[in-house]
Amino acid sequence: MEIPDVEHTIVQLGVGEITMEINNTDVDVEMVVGDVSIRAPGNTVGRINLNVGVGDASVDGADIITNKSAFISRSIRADGHGSNDMEINLGVGDVDIRLF
Repeated sequence: MEIPDVEHTIVQLGVGEITMEINNTDVDVEMVVGDVSIRAPGNTVGRINLNVGVGDASVDGADIITNKSAFISRSIRADGHGSNDMEINLGVGDVDIRLF
């Protein structure tokens, strides 16, 4: 999905796949099962919080603050160089964040 410049984007989905390219918006994603892939300019994204219950998570292009793995879960905290926050909570699946 292509997201226009809005102040805050909220996506809540039970099962599926989310592929987004964002520009200048806060992002909150809540999903039970599936995969999340987000691309964004590095100069627009600030704080990044990723939590995956069962699966994997990765962030590329940001400064990693913490990267915790506990058996089958993953939690990553990172900072980009912008002011828009990103919060991703996924029950089962994979999260991939790429800042360019």
